[in-house]
Amino acid sequence: MRENKSTEALVYQTPTTVMLICPYCDHENDYEYDDFCSDNGAPPDWDYTKIECEECHRIFQIQGQDWL
Repeated sequence: MRENKSTEALVYQTPTTVMLICPYCDHENDYEYDDFCSDNGAPPDWDYTKIECEECHRIFQIQGQDWL
């Protein structure tokens, strides 16, 4: 009897949006991915980037990423 082999499906995704939740007011700051990269570099460069919240105008910095 032959054993069926298995494999994992790979799904390629194209990022479209970067969302940053302000740690002061919880506002969701949304940016088009390409525009955000043009302004702030490639994703590995984002840590410690300072962002001004669109709602409360306080400054916070990026600390890590979560890709969904």
